[in-house]
Amino acid sequence: MGGMIVFSSPEAGECHLGRIFIDPLHQNHGYGQESFRFLFQTYPAARKWTLDTPSWALRNHYFYEKLGFIRTGKITGEVNGEVIIEYERVK
Repeated sequence: MGGMIVFSSPEAGECHLGRIFIDPLHQNHGYGQESFRFLFQTYPAARKWTLDTPSWALRNHYFYEKLGFIRTGKITGEVNGEVIIEYERVK
């Protein structure tokens, strides 16, 4: 149905969501929001969360912003020129 990869730095109070995937057959059923509730409960000491997503993934942008993430920057890939948007959420 889906999966997540989280990189945590407890001493710094930060976590980076490397990847989250919800199978397209299960999207739009609230599983993404439930996944983030689980993450925030699992890492209560994390004061700052970061993640990134492709610039073309507009639904992702809307979803992350709805969860309180703000855009903090962008990275352009040297090889393929793809633009990645960086986000963070601070308690």
